[in-house]
Amino acid sequence: MRCPSVVLIDDEIMGDDTAADLGKKVSLSSSGVSFEKAAKNDTASDGEAIVLGSRRSTKWKRVRVATFGDGTGADNENQIYFENRESGQTQWERPDDYFSSDDEAISGHEHHADHVDIKTQEAFDEVDIFNFDRRNDFEFIYQKLNELSALVQSVGTEEEWKLLIEQTNYKLPRHIFGCLIRGVDLSSGEEPEGGVNHGLSEKDEVLLASIRTIAAQNMILFSKLDSSVWVLIIDYFDESHLTNFFNLLPKCLMNAIHGPPKSFSDGVDVEQEQLIWLMLIEDAFFYCNGNSKLGELDSCDMKAICDALFECLEVAAQDCFLQCGKSLVAFNLQFSSAIVQKCSQKGTMASHLCEVVLHLLNEEAYGEKYNPQAALNALKVFEGLLATTDTSECVYTNDVNVLIDVIIREVSNLPPLAELRASYLNVLHLLLLNSEWGINGRHKRKEIYAMIKDVSGQGKEAMGVHCIVAVEDLLEDCLDMLEP
Repeated sequence: MRCPSVVLIDDEIMGDDTAADLGKKVSLSSSGVSFEKAAKNDTASDGEAIVLGSRRSTKWKRVRVATFGDGTGADNENQIYFENRESGQTQWERPDDYFSSDDEAISGHEHHADHVDIKTQEAFDEVDIFNFDRRNDFEFIYQKLNELSALVQSVGTEEEWKLLIEQTNYKLPRHIFGCLIRGVDLSSGEEPEGGVNHGLSEKDEVLLASIRTIAAQNMILFSKLDSSVWVLIIDYFDESHLTNFFNLLPKCLMNAIHGPPKSFSDGVDVEQEQLIWLMLIEDAFFYCNGNSKLGELDSCDMKAICDALFECLEVAAQDCFLQCGKSLVAFNLQFSSAIVQKCSQKGTMASHLCEVVLHLLNEEAYGEKYNPQAALNALKVFEGLLATTDTSECVYTNDVNVLIDVIIREVSNLPPLAELRASYLNVLHLLLLNSEWGINGRHKRKEIYAMIKDVSGQGKEAMGVHCIVAVEDLLEDCLDMLEP
């Protein structure tokens, strides 16, 4: 497997196979993918946590495994381990002497913001992000977007910022989205004659690329704060604006893949640029899944997004490879036909897609890190690829065998009434019918047969409706292949 686990540590994303050796650091400090809160004009040195102006030291660092782009912001203890800053010791259990900036043990009470603190409001007002008179001043816009990103991560609480967004009827994320898709006229929504880049100097072109990058980072931040942001964005903006956005995504991703980063930010490299746009793609399609408005964007080239993601799979470094897989899984939720069509084309490296989705299914939706929604979304990719004998050729024999191993393990381990078992069985049904499993040694035939007998023997009340139907269909179509 070419992609290791990915860890999110404070304001940094790192890729590594172990907890002790953290490998190459990829800083995304302004992307808003994590929150380490501090009071205004107060900073914390390494090993210190700040809670609304009071400072306490801690020797432990909390590390979240493979969660960037998740967008939920939830603390799942099964996805977190703890590293001792002094000794490098790691452990899954929460240390007795660990605390975080939002820990009730420090604050002494549970905090639920019902208003925005005046210091937070004043700091936000000082940024002057909505300055109409300077809406075409690229340097000003870029500066303010950076100030906003830093402010959200340093002043106030997540609850306060979420409330601030809600109280302004989501004007802030709408404004940032406007910066992302227009870049020149941030208020009217009208593109200048000749297009957004028409007549720009080289400096302004670089600034425009920087504006879009930092705006993308801020959109990732806002969707982490409030998962409804993207639904509201899609509902608020008209077809032309949404088309601009979705047509912009593959262009920015391709620029990040093939060109040097066009950014004034310190420390931004090619891999970071790729991660930003991949994370934005995942958020947009994951949170807008099922929104009919996306399917009505006739001028939007969703195929270009699919092509860009597949190209990224072929050239991406380890961290981007994994994130690209997550982006494709999210894209597949609404545009599975585009992925199946792409995999069916001659020369497409569909094996990369199967590899990364199997990794997500086998590593991130299993055991203590069990996430049923992540598993279900990953299985939908295989449902599309295995739907016909022609498209099933995209799934190579080795991938078929690994998928069977995963299905046997999960169906055997999941609780009897877990509906996810039916999804695994449905994929197995398609795999046995349409792949070359039957002529390539019938991998784990005995184990598959025993598993199905065990599930069917649990009784209808214990199986659940979806699982009953899945087992009946499987036995009707595939029993002859499974029997000795």
